[in-house]
Amino acid sequence: APDSSEIWGFLALAYMKQADQAPSAERAELRERGTAAMKRALALEPDQADALAANVVAMGKFRNWYAVEQASRAALRRHRDHPELQLGLADVLFEVGRTREGLEVVELVARDMPPTPRVAYRLNVMLWDLGRFDEADVAMARSFAQWPRHFAIWFSNLYYRMYNGKAAEGAAMPVDAASRPVGILDWNFDLVALQANALA
Repeated sequence: APDSSEIWGFLALAYMKQADQAPSAERAELRERGTAAMKRALALEPDQADALAANVVAMGKFRNWYAVEQASRAALRRHRDHPELQLGLADVLFEVGRTREGLEVVELVARDMPPTPRVAYRLNVMLWDLGRFDEADVAMARSFAQWPRHFAIWFSNLYYRMYNGKAAEGAAMPVDAASRPVGILDWNFDLVALQANALA
């Protein structure tokens, strides 16, 4: 569908998100591809939502938080229920210490979307950051039961236990190799086990 702005927008966002996680040698090409797809989408539809989200991702948040917040809010004025734009805004708010505002945005996404580890992780950590421990306990347990081997859910549960009086439980998690998240090198588990054992 070469004339579909939606397809080009999806592609732009996928490339830009991938560039954030790719090995450094691959990032420039992924960003170039993302930029080309974004331009194509916006040429076909000037307000295409995924292309606008791709543009926000391409900006990079570090030392650029205010500009990213402004771009996110501008895009959300046109597409107020777009989950990528909402989560991007929530992330930047959290990173600058505006967790309460960020949580309000994540709760909107959690209400409107099927559950995902990405949304659950943000909800868990923001509740914890705000000291809402009863709610964080429930949210952490629920996400861990649903996605026990997802890396973000697993590690956040481990750190939550380590720093909330259950360090012995945290120290037991890396020992159970069959329950660890997949795709993570062993040295990560060795390092976190040292921390958990020290706290225990």
